[in-house]
Amino acid sequence: MLEELGLVERTDSMPCLWRQLRHSQITPAMTTAEALSLTLLEQQLKPLLPVSLLGVLDAQFKRARALVENDRSFNRHARLIDKIRLIPPCFTLMPPQISPDVLNVIQHAVAEETPIRISYQGLKDPSENDRDLMPLALLQQGSITYLIARDPDSNNEKLFALHRMKKAALLYDQPYTISSAFDLDAYLAAGHGQFFTQDSYNLHALVSEKLARVLSETPTSPTMKLFRNTNDKWEIVDSLTDTALLRSWIAGQQENLIEI
Repeated sequence: MLEELGLVERTDSMPCLWRQLRHSQITPAMTTAEALSLTLLEQQLKPLLPVSLLGVLDAQFKRARALVENDRSFNRHARLIDKIRLIPPCFTLMPPQISPDVLNVIQHAVAEETPIRISYQGLKDPSENDRDLMPLALLQQGSITYLIARDPDSNNEKLFALHRMKKAALLYDQPYTISSAFDLDAYLAAGHGQFFTQDSYNLHALVSEKLARVLSETPTSPTMKLFRNTNDKWEIVDSLTDTALLRSWIAGQQENLIEI
């Protein structure tokens, strides 16, 4: 049956065997529920990730959309896609454009620990500059993808946004030399790039009725305490990791949160 479908071919060996054709591709079946989930996932990821990062999932997304469209006429569950809308939690800018060639080189360089040469124009640079780097890790913050790298024979890690790289090439003929080991989690915990810090933020504040209702449903952490004080005001107490995202959330809650 597989031979009739063009998925396998008979060999000349004895006993008779079959093998998969090199050009054939056996694609697992997809249920309507899976197709709906993938379609919704695509809508959620598109505003957040560059097109080049979503490219590896493009075939699956297309299959999901086609299946949902084909099943609409006879499957009520497929029509559920018309009754669901995704609204982002905050205003988001469109993701920057990353060259697929640059992304491919950077991913290979990080995985294979190979030096690279990039043509890079930083935010304050008037023009592009060529730089040789020792790649260490990749970091995704929202829609921005960063390369963490060191200059040759340096201990100082620097962040390079992939969308600001005009060109990238692997330098197989140069040795990969880093003077000290690199720990990504330790790098983040030390507060580099203002993503995370080792410090704690002791949040103690009065909150509005509206924010108290929200926090009762979605706490800031499992240790959060929310209660009415002796003045019949809602009060929140929590110890959180001090991050740029936390600071941004607090700044955005000025009308609903008064720190004590």
